[in-house]
Amino acid sequence: MSQSTVNSGDGTTDNTAEWTAAQAADEIIVPAGTYVLDNFRPKSGKVFRCAGYKNTIIKQGNMARPAINCLSDASTGQIIGLSMKDFSVVGTGAGTVAAVVVSATAPYVVNKCEFDFVATNTNTALEIDCTGGNEVYSNKFRVDSFNSLHTAFKTKGAYNRYDLIAEQCQDGTALIDGTICGIFDRCVTDGSQYYGGQNCTIHTPTVETIFGSSVYTALDFIGYNHTVFNPTLTEVAQAKISGVGIRVHNTHTLINPRVWGTDYPTYPFGINGASTLIGGSVSCGIKLSAYMTPAALALVTFVGDSSSYR
Repeated sequence: MSQSTVNSGDGTTDNTAEWTAAQAADEIIVPAGTYVLDNFRPKSGKVFRCAGYKNTIIKQGNMARPAINCLSDASTGQIIGLSMKDFSVVGTGAGTVAAVVVSATAPYVVNKCEFDFVATNTNTALEIDCTGGNEVYSNKFRVDSFNSLHTAFKTKGAYNRYDLIAEQCQDGTALIDGTICGIFDRCVTDGSQYYGGQNCTIHTPTVETIFGSSVYTALDFIGYNHTVFNPTLTEVAQAKISGVGIRVHNTHTLINPRVWGTDYPTYPFGINGASTLIGGSVSCGIKLSAYMTPAALALVTFVGDSSSYR
């Protein structure tokens, strides 16, 4: 495997051209430093060896363009097997686009790639988009967006793996008529998942173990008409949840909601709008309905035998 090394960034010089040229090699070594990137276009099969979240820092060079624009189209072709890990992205704060964009134009695809980074002060940490619906698929995304406003998915991409860590991970605010598959959120600080949009199908949104100060809600379904399979809280202690564990607004359907572990909120569920719950379980063996307020129960349609709610 051929290898190249970019010069250490000084935080001022635009490094986009150098990074582009470095992709003549298969493996790109990125030393510690602060790099300014403006619409950098990574290529298929490249492996970026960064120095770690605290050492390799990428600055969003233009508030109107992403720092990293992973776009498969007629000029780039397919992007398969790209690996960009172990770095941080610092945004402009007032930026109008995501710091990292992964998108595809049919018939070109982004496939079997891996992105693992921390984002701070960005308008949006990560945006995924595709024209035909499934061109972005079977990728791994791990995004830690502590100070970002939200992490948004504008996509119908399929079978991607998302591991999201954030203070406010507002997944789906721009997700309309789409599907997110296999989201797993291990919160290591104040953390929640917020799902906006409408008519979304959300598979297995999970929050496992919140450390740090309290958050209001671990899983928050806002928007309209979502169908949510297996929403799960695991070891989410009451001391970390000031409100409810899973909060449901408007007209959603939750299939097999689960609260597992030895720790769980006093009120695992909060219902703020007419919704349907199908099945479900809690670790202590008491019916889900026992955890809901009378006002919330009046809004819920339960489907199935009552024993299924244990």
